[in-house]
Amino acid sequence: MTPHPLILGIDPSLTGTGYALSRGRQLIDAGVCRPKGARVATLYERIHEIVLDLQDVVDVLDDKHGTPEAVAIEFPQPRTIGGRSGTASYAMVVGAVTYGVAWNPRRFLTPTASDWTRGFPGTAGDKGKTRRIAAVERYFGVELTKGSGDAADAALLTVWAAGELKAEGLRKRVVGGA
Repeated sequence: MTPHPLILGIDPSLTGTGYALSRGRQLIDAGVCRPKGARVATLYERIHEIVLDLQDVVDVLDDKHGTPEAVAIEFPQPRTIGGRSGTASYAMVVGAVTYGVAWNPRRFLTPTASDWTRGFPGTAGDKGKTRRIAAVERYFGVELTKGSGDAADAALLTVWAAGELKAEGLRKRVVGGA
């Protein structure tokens, strides 16, 4: 693994799936794939549209920058939305997105939100994720567009993943592995 691996972060959602590609402290690209139109008719159509858009983005990034060494995709954790479980539909998005980008990176990382968000600004009372956007802007030295909270989450996922990959390398050296 290179000192600064190319990492793709994906923050899946039915309303906007954030993505970010980074290498070290360089944010190469970040954005959000959103269903088009006022309302996509069904859950499956919405997921299908997000996955197609994300596949297009991934194809362009792959052509320009090569296959990432790692992909970090937020994994669902049990939660409720409006008094009912939102985990099933969220898990369907994660599964579809994982399938849509599974073009053989060296490593897939699937942390839950509670795993990867430790140490990053919280979103309680911050609907637009402005604190996370500001953290990304400070860390990478870039300016994100307004409304790019899901892209900021994906970028922070790449920071988390880089730390995990570094820790894995250290553990291997300590125990005498490769």
